[in-house]
Amino acid sequence: MRHRQDGPDEGPVTRQDADDAEHRAQQARAAAAEAARSAAGSLERSARFHERLAQIEDETLRQGVGNADVVRKSVAFHRESAEVDHKLAALKRKEAEAGDR
Repeated sequence: MRHRQDGPDEGPVTRQDADDAEHRAQQARAAAAEAARSAAGSLERSARFHERLAQIEDETLRQGVGNADVVRKSVAFHRESAEVDHKLAALKRKEAEAGDR
């Protein structure tokens, strides 16, 4: 026997049961798409933050301040992190688009 949300565990699946299930599935897809859009936005903000830090550290290098090797490694880290965040954001946007269909 199956369990219907609105009644006892008996009887055939009705058209209303199918419609209700499709409605719940659509709500779940919409919620997943919204979560993916939110994640994409967060990842893009993170990428911009990494890019900004890399720019600041580039300027630090030009001014000759600090340990150049450490700053260069940090610049490379932030640029790589920004690239990864951009790629992940693009994937999340694709997930959101798929959920909107």
